[in-house]
Amino acid sequence: MAFLLAKIVFLLALTALLSAAITWWWMRTRFEDVTEVYARLADADAEAERRVARLERELAEARNAIVSGASEAPTQPDDGGKLAALEQELAGREAKILAQQEQIEALEVQVATAPTPSPAPRGDEALRSRVIELELALKVASSSSDGAEAKVEQLEAALAQAAARERALQADLNACTGLVTRLRETPLPAHEPVPVPVAEPVAEPEAAAEPEPEPVAEAEPVPEPVPVPEPAPAATPQPAALTAVLASDDGTNRLSHAAFGAPDELQRIKGVGPKLSKMLHGIGVFYFWQVAAWSDADVERVDELLEAFQGRIRRDRWVAQAGALAEEPGAAKPPA
Repeated sequence: MAFLLAKIVFLLALTALLSAAITWWWMRTRFEDVTEVYARLADADAEAERRVARLERELAEARNAIVSGASEAPTQPDDGGKLAALEQELAGREAKILAQQEQIEALEVQVATAPTPSPAPRGDEALRSRVIELELALKVASSSSDGAEAKVEQLEAALAQAAARERALQADLNACTGLVTRLRETPLPAHEPVPVPVAEPVAEPEAAAEPEPEPVAEAEPVPEPVPVPEPAPAATPQPAALTAVLASDDGTNRLSHAAFGAPDELQRIKGVGPKLSKMLHGIGVFYFWQVAAWSDADVERVDELLEAFQGRIRRDRWVAQAGALAEEPGAAKPPA
């Protein structure tokens, strides 16, 4: 539970960091300082205003020149060519003024509607895609954390029930196996045969119907044999070298350490993995000859020490497998 909470907190912190990094990157690539652009537009606007003012001054001077020329017309001879030239110049300057005004209005519109610059995207596109995928994955993980936690709790409860059921079934199996073994080894008591009464023959009368045979008396039911409890096996004397290194006095051949050479590879026994091999070493089982020498009582005592692996010894036939492996040349030999 604590691991899940720590994982959720870590994912939320990572999501915040990724969001901040993505926001900084997006602001960095999508926005630029437009002060320089507006400064250029302002300079162009000021230049246009100066040109308009200059043109207005020139137009005023041209008009003054025309008015002064008209006032001097009675005393001076009429010069039609000069007047036409002035009027043409005036029209051209007015056209220039109108063009400058249109240009100023266009610049103002551009300034008002200047879009945000959108420079070409920078950075690795694959990295951006990966960051987006990670952010989406973190959001999904955060949203589904409650459901995942509830599902984990349900699975843990179901696993505990299954383990309890397995232990109960294994205990029943062990009890049935022991009962069958005792029944097979118990000899049936001898019973004397019960005499069955036979009907005496009856002489047949002449010209008489054949008499029916008398019913035979049913034999009394034979009582079922009462199982005799199996006597406890006598303790086998252990060699002195083995007795000196025994791990306990419970009657098993478990050793305090591997005192008779390098330990055998117990994982060669079917059903023994690395974890179970390490557990066997911890309780004093190192060699094939130890497992091959176990009696039923030894199996019961060692099976109690295997915790979650109880029942493996009989189910996988460790004793028979170890007996075959102990005969191999490379296997360790028991002390004499």
